[in-house]
Formats: sequence, C-alpha cells, structure tokens
Amino acid sequence: MNSKNNLRFQQTERKIRNIFLELLKKNDISKISVKEICRSADINRTTFYLHHEDIYALMQCIESDMFHYFKTIFFTAHGQDYSLRECFLHLFSFIKEHQDFYRIYFSSQQRPKIFDYALL
Repeated sequence: MNSKNNLRFQQTERKIRNIFLELLKKNDISKISVKEICRSADINRTTFYLHHEDIYALMQCIESDMFHYFKTIFFTAHGQDYSLRECFLHLFSFIKEHQDFYRIYFSSQQRPKIFDYALL
C-alpha cells in the first residue's frame, strides 16, 4: 500500500511540489490546475488527490512545512546547542535553497499565510 512513509509516495510528493512551484513562477495560483500538474508530473488525477485535496491545500501544506522548519531552527535547533548566529545561518541557507518559493510566495497578491501559523 502507498503510505506517506513509502519512498514512492515521497518521490511523487516531491515531484508534485516541484512542478507546482515551477508553475507558480509563471502563473497565479488561481490559474494553475490539477490537470496541468498531473500532465507535467506524469501522474493521474487520483494520485494527486491521494496527496492533496486541491491546489490550495497543496499550497497550505508547503506553507505549513516551511513554517515548521523555521520553528525547528529557532526553537529546537535540531537538538544542538546552536548560537543565534548559527540559527540565522541555517535559516538564511534554507531560504536561499528555496528562494523560488519565497519569491513567489511573498510577491503574491494575497497576504502570506505563513504569518497565520505564527499564532499556533
């Protein structure tokens, strides 16, 4: 069975996210369709819906993962005794690694939802 811990499931999830982020570089989220992602990822719609309810749920999932990574850096520091400087270096490295997402995310017309997670 294809579960979230399954390597194939994780590879498909990465493919869906990468294609979605590539499409976000060119289009607003409202212009992106599940059909377009499925065609580019070479998966069927059923597979997409096993991963996400819709495009907006996919975006929310990515946002949530990014926030939880930030939270890990600053509050748990991966179980290490990091200095504030090291925490910022990890944070900025992460942002640089995912710069396409953040460029798109913060330039969108909607208020970035990542700020909503700060209340959790």
